[in-house]
Amino acid sequence: MTLKQKLRIALDIAMTVLLLCAYAFQIIGETAHIWVGIILFVLFAVHVFINRNWFKSCPARSFGKRCRHGAIRHGVPVLPELVGNSAHGGFYLP
Repeated sequence: MTLKQKLRIALDIAMTVLLLCAYAFQIIGETAHIWVGIILFVLFAVHVFINRNWFKSCPARSFGKRCRHGAIRHGVPVLPELVGNSAHGGFYLP
């Protein structure tokens, strides 16, 4: 296993643990929940950046030209909603 693969696995494990912590709002409290969410958002961005080649090649392997346009037409409007939901709390830090 190469170092790059080990780093990807470590990133995925960290994201999974942080996601579980983010769901435990009642246990960890509001401030920790906010910080976990911010860190999780940053790790998600790093994850997407590291795996950008997979994202580029996935539609070409899975869909024809017609389906790619449908995926873009239906997927792109969802992106602002995802970002909006991530920032819904306004990243309020007490």
